[in-house]
Formats: sequence, structure tokens, C-alpha cells
Amino acid sequence: MCYDSGEDFAHDVLNSASGDYLAEFLRQVRCSLPATRTHRILLERCMKYVEEPLLTRDYVLRNKKDLGDIYKRKHGKQATGSWGVKKLIEKITEDVDEEALEDVSFEQDVMNTIVAQMCLPHLSDAAKEACEKGHEMEPVYSKHLMKLSKEKRIPLVIEDISSVGIVEKSGESQTKASVDRILGISEDGDSKLCLCEFKARVKQLQAQKEQDRIHLLRGNDLMGEDDIFVEMNADDPLSYLGIAKPDECLQVLHHAYTYSMSECLHAVGDTRELMSVCKMTFSQELLESYGRVLVLLYNAGLNILCPLAVKYYLLRWGVGTS
Repeated sequence: MCYDSGEDFAHDVLNSASGDYLAEFLRQVRCSLPATRTHRILLERCMKYVEEPLLTRDYVLRNKKDLGDIYKRKHGKQATGSWGVKKLIEKITEDVDEEALEDVSFEQDVMNTIVAQMCLPHLSDAAKEACEKGHEMEPVYSKHLMKLSKEKRIPLVIEDISSVGIVEKSGESQTKASVDRILGISEDGDSKLCLCEFKARVKQLQAQKEQDRIHLLRGNDLMGEDDIFVEMNADDPLSYLGIAKPDECLQVLHHAYTYSMSECLHAVGDTRELMSVCKMTFSQELLESYGRVLVLLYNAGLNILCPLAVKYYLLRWGVGTS
């Protein structure tokens, strides 16, 4: 299906989305959720955000208190108490060039984001050490995962654990992924592959947050008191307890989509061993929607980078390009 604009695409996706997806959409654009979360109300709020002019889109669904805080951060003083929501938005956006914003197309917005993200930020020594430690822990986690399988503490009969490089999705050369490990598992007498992404929480505060998440899983009867494994569906309203960080949830979704699979393991550990293993399953509807998003972004600007990348690698390996 072709769309004339990003807004048309957003309308199509939102109209076919479940209430859980609509609520997550509002969370991701940092808009407050309504007290009554019926499908109709959630859809109305999402549509209001999408249809709002760019100038006021970031503010239209925020409450008065949040807008007051934004005004104070911007101007360094308290807003006048008598101002309502509409007035606060006017004051927050009064020095913004509305015409310049309206002239920015969806494609240009994508390109601006691409350019902004092309250079990786400089990592501090502490951040580099944490990254290195995370990579060092992957073999340790692999051994622990195999041990958990042999002890039958997880419902997976693991036969082999392998490392792989970058994999390209069949039929979509622009879609690639690099998963940490691929497991060979036995299920009902048959062998199959299972994707696995490891995450290391090497700092004490990070590990404590994971313990708090695991406590919530057990408190909601999603994980047994002595268990380490949880199986969840991304459609579940409590799926954020399985994978708390949105970027990590998006990463395992991307792995599953690239490999044309419906599930992926997300295993979190500290500096010694694994703390939890979540098997996240994605519905076919979600995978197809994600694929449409990738195509939209690719056609909106990412496609100009792919020929350059191909040419770079051809030249690198001494292959003629003429």
C-alpha cells in the first residue's frame, strides 16, 4: 500500500491498532494517558496528536501542570496563574517560526534525524568500560543459559548456542540485524532455532532496577518465586515488565522481524550470572506493522544511504563498480 504522507500512514496504523498499542503510542510521544482508557478515547487522543500542527504537537495533550513546568524551564520564571492550557501553549511557542516548521516535510524530518545520528557520541571511560564488560559477559551468560536448560529451570531444551554476524532479511536488503546468540533447541522431537539477546547490568543501581522489575513480575503472578524464566506476548499490557526498556523491546522486535520469526529471548544478567530470561512473542499483526514502518522510513530518506554503503564495500574489497 502507498501513502501520500506520513500522516496518512499514521492514520491507517492507529485506526487498526489495539487499545494497548494506542496507550503505548501516547507514552512514547510523552503525552499523559487519560484516566478512562477506552479504545475510543485513546484513539481520539492519538489522532489529535497526529493532526495537530507541528508547532503545538508536543504540547497539545499535556496537562496544565506539565505545561507550566515547560514554560518555567524555557523562560526561567513561573507562568501567570490565570493562564489556561491554550494560553500556556501560546506562550511556550510564541517565539517559534511556525512557517519554517510547516515547511518541513516528513521526509526532511527523517533526513534531519539520520544526519543527527550519523556520528556516535563520545563515550566516557566509565561508559566504555561498561560496554566492554557487557561483551565480556556474553560467553558467561551463554554457559549459564545452558546450565539452566540442563537443570530444567527454563522450559527450553538447548542443544547448541552459536554466535552469528550481521544477517540480512530475505527479500529486504535494507533490513539487517546482529543478534547476540542463536540457540539450537529441541521442541516436541524437532529441532528449531531461537534468537537470544543478552543485556548486562554492570552497575549496582542497574542491577537493583532489574531486581525491582523481577519483584513486580512475581507480584503479578507472571513469574514464580524461585523462577528465572517468563514468557510474554508483546500485546500484553504488562509486557513492559518482561522488557522494561522501550529501545531493548524494539531491538528484539527487529531481530524477530529480520529473521522472520515470531519470538526472541531477552536475557538480563549482572556481573556474575543471568537474573531473568524473557521469551517475548510478537503477533503477526505487529510484525507486519513494523515492516511497514521500516519501508516508510527507508523510502523517506534511508534509501539514499544504501547505494553509498554498497559502493563503499565494493571499493573496500577491490571490486569494480562500473
